[in-house]
Amino acid sequence: LAFPKDRSEKSLRANRRGAGDEFLDAYMPALLEPPLYHVDGQIRDEVYVYGSFLQSRMYQHGVTCSDCHEPHSLNLRAPGSKVCMQCHSADKYSAPEHVLHDTSLESPNCIDCHMPATTYMQVDDRHDHSFRIPRPALSVQFGTPNACANCHGDKTAQWAADVLREKNPGNEAVGEHWSESLAWAQAAPFESRDLLLRLATDTFVPGIVRATAISEMRLSGDADSAAAVAESSRVSGRR
Repeated sequence: LAFPKDRSEKSLRANRRGAGDEFLDAYMPALLEPPLYHVDGQIRDEVYVYGSFLQSRMYQHGVTCSDCHEPHSLNLRAPGSKVCMQCHSADKYSAPEHVLHDTSLESPNCIDCHMPATTYMQVDDRHDHSFRIPRPALSVQFGTPNACANCHGDKTAQWAADVLREKNPGNEAVGEHWSESLAWAQAAPFESRDLLLRLATDTFVPGIVRATAISEMRLSGDADSAAAVAESSRVSGRR
């Protein structure tokens, strides 16, 4: 029994859900598709942070909500970037080489660059929990948001992409990432079968991204692709 997706990001799959039941036995999360998400998976419409968190490396490595938030008050366990430094080395991630700003002045904190906020109803600043690296080069290609523009509003996305490439040529934002593949596939789904198949069968890509790719592929009548997706799902399930 299937229910249509709703604006709250999750569709009800069962009439009742008891304590201790598997979440996905009762709810079907919406996939990373417009208009809920930008083509690279960033939040766009008023969605829960669950969908963006599932995209993150934090989630892939077992980080949970309560590692950063006190579960009863929902407050951060430490203010600002200090909550990140519970796990990440301040010597490395607060250094000018990483921040790419003059740290003797007021520089951005981790959240500014890796958890940009979207404001809903003029009062609800909701942070993207995919903890992604800013990729202004994607903004140039697809018009997607990038955190650099939140502070450097007088600059173009191309300027930000050039700065990242110049200051840190080894930065991951310059290399390939699944968000670029997803953006290309979302932009031209009928011409992206092979690209979608690579995403759908890559067991190192977040599950919600692979599910989105599978949905976009329209596997009906494509026996070879369906078999490849099924095999990769069995492999990832054994990990």
